[in-house]
Amino acid sequence: MRSLFAGVGLLLGLALGQGLEVGVFGPGPTLYARLQGVLALEGAEVRFALASYAGPRVSGVAVEDLRLGVEEGSYALELGRFPLTPGEGRLFPYTWNRPGPALAPKGVWGGHLTWYGEALRLRAGYVWERGAFLEAALPEGRVFLSREAVGAGGAFRLGGWVVYGDAFWTPGGGLGTLGATGFWDGVLWTVELAYPGRAGVEARLLGEGWELGLALVRDGSLGARLVAGLEGARGWLFLREAGVAWGVGVGWSL
Repeated sequence: MRSLFAGVGLLLGLALGQGLEVGVFGPGPTLYARLQGVLALEGAEVRFALASYAGPRVSGVAVEDLRLGVEEGSYALELGRFPLTPGEGRLFPYTWNRPGPALAPKGVWGGHLTWYGEALRLRAGYVWERGAFLEAALPEGRVFLSREAVGAGGAFRLGGWVVYGDAFWTPGGGLGTLGATGFWDGVLWTVELAYPGRAGVEARLLGEGWELGLALVRDGSLGARLVAGLEGARGWLFLREAGVAWGVGVGWSL
């Protein structure tokens, strides 16, 4: 038990020295604090992101990311909770991650082994509750195979824009995304259509140490999202037909 507490204390101490974010979001309101960092070991590393949250209805600690990574030559192994998004979408990605209670998504539990070639990447893995998966990726495209999804996606440059898309077959039916992102008149635009029945457009202004973005989305209901950031601080406001969500946070990297 003492070694467990010592290990947790070491992780928290390292996180405080690498990344800390605190904030509040609503409706609620709910307070949160996120600790994240990387623990370098001999021949390996541990990545972690832990978020504690407390509100009038819910409170707890969310393990968003917690993985051990080992590399040897052209092979890499990861075990634990890691992010996994097979899709190419920016606004409506097909992802196996789950929404977290503290604004950031939670990864999946499992592991994967990856082989890196000059232009080809091959990955075989297993996800708890979802089973095994295989992925083959080239610089401009990839194929994903599992019992829950079979599909492919990719992205390529078209002038100053990046055009991307994907198509998947799942037990619930087909899914697809087609979008483009690029700068026009000093603004970073993203336009995306997703099947079934989703569409969105985002405009983002990027400056030195600040950003301001506005997105309009339709995914069953109409919504608008306003995001602002300044030197490690960020805030957002999400308006939907069903209600209003908001949040503000401040982060440090020490």
